[in-house]
Amino acid sequence: MFDTESNPDQNFYQKLLGCNFPGEMIHKFRRELKYSAAQSVDAFLEHRTDFLEIGKAAIAYRLIPHEQIPVLFKEDADNWYRYLFGKLNSSFELFQENQIAVLTFNYDRSLEQFLLTALMNKYQKSCEDCAAALQSIPIVHLHGKLWDLPGMGKDEFAYNADHSDQRVLNGAKGIRIIHEDQPTEEFELAGRIIDSAERICFLGFGYDKTNLSRLIRSTKNREQQIFGSAIGLTSQEAQNVEYLLRELGFQAIHGIRSYWHLTSTLQFLREACPFDWD
Repeated sequence: MFDTESNPDQNFYQKLLGCNFPGEMIHKFRRELKYSAAQSVDAFLEHRTDFLEIGKAAIAYRLIPHEQIPVLFKEDADNWYRYLFGKLNSSFELFQENQIAVLTFNYDRSLEQFLLTALMNKYQKSCEDCAAALQSIPIVHLHGKLWDLPGMGKDEFAYNADHSDQRVLNGAKGIRIIHEDQPTEEFELAGRIIDSAERICFLGFGYDKTNLSRLIRSTKNREQQIFGSAIGLTSQEAQNVEYLLRELGFQAIHGIRSYWHLTSTLQFLREACPFDWD
């Protein structure tokens, strides 16, 4: 995620300097992140609280430039947002009757923006009307996010790639790192959503035991059907995920498989996730 070699990312360095982080701290953060062997910045920050603020700013700096609407609508091999929107097909008046919710550990707002933009253009409705309709689909960011979209929350900022110093610092405020999570409103809402669900589908999820335990700690219903992508996992690793889910109380587990022939989330949704879309 960050260039820590001898030819450093000067833009990254200058940005963090502009956000009032000392140069020595920036170099120390980059160096120790590189040699920590952590699989993500989040995992690194969980144990290195001394880098918490600069780490959040770094995450925001890397995410904000990707807030480009045209990128969301590229017709690439894994645009499952387009596929999902197609399965939510209805009249605009009935859109709010779609029975789906999204729980995510990601900080970006790309799914919300894709759905909002698609609604506006498909039905020729205002941003305000589409934002109101989209409220019927809970999209819960369990570890925080880069603001809310206009008309959809408290800290509202438009979706754009402006990564000025102040915008980076503002975006960092909405990010939470795992160790910071005590029971929150988001996790309590997630528990209620899981309890009321008939089917649960894990997409692009790492099945971290800590994340799973926190996600379901406030739930009571363990009767749902469980499906999950495990693209790239070995058969043994996929089997271990099933053992973990059963250990956490779920019984009706289906489809946690390695799926070597699948190469994307979109393929998994189309071929291996038997939802009654139509």
